[in-house]
Amino acid sequence: PTLLIQNSHDIHIANCTQDDGASTAWCPQSVGAAINVNVVDVHVLFSFDVQNSVNVTATTSTLGCGRVYKSQQVTITNNHLTNDWRIIQASGLSFSGNHLEHFGTYGITLGNGMNNSVVNNQIIGGWDGGGGNGLVYDLHHPDDGIVLDDEQNDSITDNVIQNVPDAGIESL
Repeated sequence: PTLLIQNSHDIHIANCTQDDGASTAWCPQSVGAAINVNVVDVHVLFSFDVQNSVNVTATTSTLGCGRVYKSQQVTITNNHLTNDWRIIQASGLSFSGNHLEHFGTYGITLGNGMNNSVVNNQIIGGWDGGGGNGLVYDLHHPDDGIVLDDEQNDSITDNVIQNVPDAGIESL
């Protein structure tokens, strides 16, 4: 099941558990799907999905893969996150104090948005250092901690990014 917040405002979620391990949610990055920030597949399920909404907060929760799409003033803070997160066409988002682990190809993807902040997070990939030349290009292993694609005026600071073979932070 998916926790979907759509066309809403002033929604606050706390102490919630919506983990991919306990649900049927499917995370596209976990199986190596390509980033396409201009297309939103309505058939893809995310554990936590915010669409076209304003002033949404998720705090002190355990959440699986997540998406924030065409939304403003979203705060994702002090959560345990267990899969990929896509932040697409969002503005004023605050992603802070989270522990993100067990993600697929990209931990956090931000695309076509502005004035977002990713601050003071722990982003821990599952790469074990193996691979012929030190890199593992396997669709089920992490590649980058944070990916930025056509973002403007974002703040990416004080994050701990570990166990990703390509780049901690990558701009496309």
